[in-house]
Amino acid sequence: MVDKMSVFECSKCGDCCRGMIYLTATADDLLNWKDRPDILKFVKDGNFWVDSLTGKRLESCPWFENNLCKIHEIKPHFCANFPGHELQIKKICGGGI
Repeated sequence: MVDKMSVFECSKCGDCCRGMIYLTATADDLLNWKDRPDILKFVKDGNFWVDSLTGKRLESCPWFENNLCKIHEIKPHFCANFPGHELQIKKICGGGI
């Protein structure tokens, strides 16, 4: 049986960026964003992505546009390491295998 993680290739479908709403920033994320108030305004109590006006979680990443990440160079740890497990491929990723 083939290990799906070893053959995973991102198809850039964007399902992960549209569907991941319960995420927590790591200490490294917060450190990387210390000089980026534009990013930090979407972080509340360590959670991202949160509407700065209502305090509610956003339905999709505010930095995802045209199937590309606008903060790719400093995107959250979770995003940079997605998918971290085969289960994430099955539940979230639409076309990575």
